[in-house]
Amino acid sequence: MGFPIHSFSTFERIKKYDENEDAGDVGKPYSIEVRDTERTITIYGIASTRFDIAG
Repeated sequence: MGFPIHSFSTFERIKKYDENEDAGDVGKPYSIEVRDTERTITIYGIASTRFDIAG
C-alpha cells in the first residue's frame, strides 16, 4: 500500500542485544552483522485526503 519513495539493498543486519547476551560497554543497544543473504528494504509513503481536526 502506498507509493515507493526509496529502495536499497544491503547484506547488513541490525541485531539487538538480548538480556542473556553480553552487550559489554558498547554504548549502543544493538550490533551490526554482515550476512550472506542480500535483502532489499523499500520505504513507502502514504497520502491521505482525510483530515481530522479536533476543536
